Amino acid sequence: MPSWPSSLPQNPYDGVNQSPQYAPVDNVVRTTTDAGPVKQRRRYTSVAEPVTVQLVLSSADVATLETFKSTTLQDANPFDWIDFVSGGAAAYHFIGPIGKQYFGGDYWTVTLPLEKLP
Repeated sequence: MPSWPSSLPQNPYDGVNQSPQYAPVDNVVRTTTDAGPVKQRRRYTSVAEPVTVQLVLSSADVATLETFKSTTLQDANPFDWIDFVSGGAAAYHFIGPIGKQYFGGDYWTVTLPLEKLP
């Protein structure tokens, strides 16, 4: 499986980059009954975690990122990167287009819509 490019920032916590934003995932199905408490069970054995990562990248780094996503990953394949909570390895894939906003000078704020795979 491909890995996050080594020429790009390896940890979103470094420098001016912001910390990843995790979206809560509800993996519980609740069923009401005629009498007694609500019944609960797991929906799936494991769930993917949506996470949004923002990076500040140079124009050259943005080009590297876009090539990585479109060519190496063919827009859909998973890749290895850092687990932002534990610091270990984790697998991700993109769940949408890369967002870009001009930051100033030669820099862009890039938003990565990812899903951490179980």
